[in-house]
Parts: sequence; C-alpha cells; structure tokens
Amino acid sequence: MSAAVSLHETLFRALKAVTGKPLLRSLTIPLAEDLRLERRMPSAVLFRMVDGGVEPLEWGVALCRELAKADAYAILQPGVYGKGSLVNAIMLKKPA
Repeated sequence: MSAAVSLHETLFRALKAVTGKPLLRSLTIPLAEDLRLERRMPSAVLFRMVDGGVEPLEWGVALCRELAKADAYAILQPGVYGKGSLVNAIMLKKPA
C-alpha cells in the first residue's frame, strides 16, 4: 500500500510539474467513523466513500485487496480523529 500511494504522489506531482496541469483531485470530506492513528509519523490511510463521508479501510503489509476497494487516501498526522472530522482526501477514482 505504501508503495502504491508513494508512486501515486510522486508520479502525478511530477506530471503536474511537466504539464502544468493539476492531475490529483482532492476532496475535503467528513469521516463517517472515528479514526485513531497511533503510529509516530504521518501515515497514508485508504478510504472508501460511504453515504455522508469516508470510512477508513484496513492498513498493513500485504493488504493489496484494500487498494481495490479504496476510493481515496489521505496522509494524516498521528492522533485521534472523531466522526465528522474533515480530511483532505486525494481521489483514486472519480466520485460517483
């Protein structure tokens, strides 16, 4: 998952530098449930769009199946994010 998000971030930002066109689409959207990030550094979190916001997907090594479910991701600082907290999600798919 980290490799996929890193490639996405690097590739699309590099293409923007070359073309001058922003290729990453972001959306500020509320969390549909509480989220606790206990890692000591910023982390990529995959999200699935649900009615009224986004819900986090599982995170960890060898969870490629979660990428197939993901509609967006965000790089978040450690901490507790309550339901309704706004996150700036980078879209992986077109919003429906």
